[in-house]
Amino acid sequence: MTQSAAAPGHAPGRTPGPGSPAVGSGPVIDLRHGATPLGDRPVASLSPSRAGDFLTCPLLYRLRSIDRLPEPPGPPAARGTLVHAVLERLFDRPAITRTPETAVALVPEAWDAIIAKEPHLAGLLFGPDDAWDTWLATQQVGDFDSAAQERFLTEAAGYVRRYFDVEDPTRLEPAERELPVSVTLPSGLVMRGIVDRIDRAPNGALRSVNRKIELLGGEPVDGQALYALCQAYQAKLQKRIVDTVPLLRQAMSEKRRILLEGQLGVMRDLDWGIYPYVTSSNPTASF
Repeated sequence: MTQSAAAPGHAPGRTPGPGSPAVGSGPVIDLRHGATPLGDRPVASLSPSRAGDFLTCPLLYRLRSIDRLPEPPGPPAARGTLVHAVLERLFDRPAITRTPETAVALVPEAWDAIIAKEPHLAGLLFGPDDAWDTWLATQQVGDFDSAAQERFLTEAAGYVRRYFDVEDPTRLEPAERELPVSVTLPSGLVMRGIVDRIDRAPNGALRSVNRKIELLGGEPVDGQALYALCQAYQAKLQKRIVDTVPLLRQAMSEKRRILLEGQLGVMRDLDWGIYPYVTSSNPTASF
């Protein structure tokens, strides 16, 4: 794999800052001083998952949203897509027929629909170890392990059954399903997303449903509490996080001894290396 070219307006190998979000299907927004006002250009949008990429790892954001490097599909993500599709089909049926047996019977049908849209998916998930490399080179996949696919479908059916431990769909008539939502930030950037399901109680109260949380039997994450915890970590670590470029230049100007980490070189560097074969840090050798 070769390193992809940088997006227009960005130097090769450098991660864009938060003032240059790109994104999704929309155009790149340039928030630098003197740029064309947002009102004079098409509005771009950003999903919460892509925003999460930027906050977690700006390089990952660049590779996914700007360079748009292809990523190999994995069984967990495919299984989540399949279970989601099954539950969508389940709620298309009359409430009285929404039983575990009906839902499990929908698994093969939903999987066939997914494969119809992505014929290569089964070959990538259940094919040989080099299936992804072959796909990148030829856009073709060979035979795959049908037994592995059957095990995958059985596991998905287990997740579908688990859903019925959480709630009884025969007693629900959702007010909304797959509801698109969006909000415009002060910068002009539009945040967009999709709510899996919204239920309305007899007293008018609304409940937003996240199917991933349902199936795993977990509780929603308290974002404010998590943010406060990260702030506490920041207070302890901030003095130890510095820009190594001026630090090294100052050390060289003072003729101080510098220990270089020889194990890793520039091609393993987080910013300059060849994704995904990079480290989680910046080797000093790359400077």
